[in-house]
Order: sequence, then C-alpha cells, then structure tokens
Amino acid sequence: NAEYILLPSVLVGSGRLNFYGCEGDCSIGRGPQWYRFRNYLLHNLMGTSSCPQQQQPVGFITFSLPVNSGRPKQVTWFESEIEWAQQHYGMDRVQVVNMANLTMRDQADLVRNSALFFTNQGGGGVVSLFLSRHASAFVYWNEDRRFDQNFYESAGYFRTTWISREERVHLNRTTALMEMEMERVEQYWPHIRAWKGPSKGNG
Repeated sequence: NAEYILLPSVLVGSGRLNFYGCEGDCSIGRGPQWYRFRNYLLHNLMGTSSCPQQQQPVGFITFSLPVNSGRPKQVTWFESEIEWAQQHYGMDRVQVVNMANLTMRDQADLVRNSALFFTNQGGGGVVSLFLSRHASAFVYWNEDRRFDQNFYESAGYFRTTWISREERVHLNRTTALMEMEMERVEQYWPHIRAWKGPSKGNG
C-alpha cells in the first residue's frame, strides 16, 4: 500500500551545475543543462496546459529591487536607470518590483516575459534562471568578486552585462548598453519592436 505525503513547499537546488570554481569536464554542456532545468521548473510552476516555452515573451524591462538585502551597502536601487527607461520606453513597459512580494509562479512569469532584466548579484538574482532565450540580464556587483559568475557566464541562453560600482556612475554608458541589448533582443523577438502592452496598446 503506497502512502503519499503532500509537501506545501519544495526546495530545488542546482547541485553540480553551479559548483563554484568548476574545472574540467563539469562545465561541458552546462548551458543546455541550465535551460532544461529552467524548463523543468517552469513546467512544474505553470502546469502543462500553459506551455510557457511556446509563448512569445511580452518584452518587459524589469528591475528587481534589493528590498531587505543583507548587504545594504553593496546593492543599488537603479534609480537613474529606472527613470531613464520609463521616459524612453514608457511606464507600462518598465516593471519595478520587489520579488519577495510575488509568488514563485509570478516571479517566473514576469522574468520569462522580460527582454531586459536588472538585478543585484547574489541570492536575489536567482530568478534570472527564468529568462527566455536571447533575453539580457544586467547584474550589478560591488564586492571583491562577482557572485554566481559561473551561472551567468555558462547559462548560454541569455546574455549577461556586469555593471560595477565604478561603471554605474556613467549613466550614458549603461543606457547605451540598454539600447544596444534591446536591439539585439528585438532581432530574435521582432514582435516587441512596436511595443504594445499585454492587454492594451501603449505607444
């Protein structure tokens, strides 16, 4: 007689995929493995009926805020970048969120629909895993090393731009990178060139 236990929460780890300081054959084929892991999580979060991998991403520009960060002096709130993006791309297109206020499903859904995703390095950036193919992540770092560099550099299905504390003061540089990355995303997601929100038109 089989017995079943209902677990309200399940923690899934990346195991050997994210082994820090990986050398040798552990890095071979890591990109496709990360993408399969992403799709596995999406399949379980969204259910089989939604088929998120086959849906066209909306094309949001998302800023994940470091609310209640354990490293308050080592994070940025992207104030200048958010203001520029809202003026340049429109208020509806720019999503500014505290991921802690969203369910895991909503976090995954927002990130997979993001063309550009801004986050601080560390644990808060783990949702970058849900980015869609050809999306772009901007990761702010301000310490001795880049956290999770192995993940960002080996995922392969999205691009990563690292922004250091010294580089962030040059807003023109960051905004130029944003425009360049948006153009690169649009090459693969041509449907987002004439932006229309998910439910209503917005020029």
